Amino acid sequence: MLVNGLAGTVSLVDGVPRSLLSFTVRDGLVRRIDILADPARLQHLDVAALRVDRPEAPGA
Repeated sequence: MLVNGLAGTVSLVDGVPRSLLSFTVRDGLVRRIDILADPARLQHLDVAALRVDRPEAPGA
């Protein structure tokens, strides 16, 4: 996914964003990693497209 035009990723726990990372890449190397883990700011993210419905685990 792109985060402000940079390569990035978001971690979800039970469909709720817990952290967002963006990577600045130059000359094929990661030069900087920015991490956002502020729940107040993360609550504004629209993560509906990132959610994946998973079947229940056996015995759950």
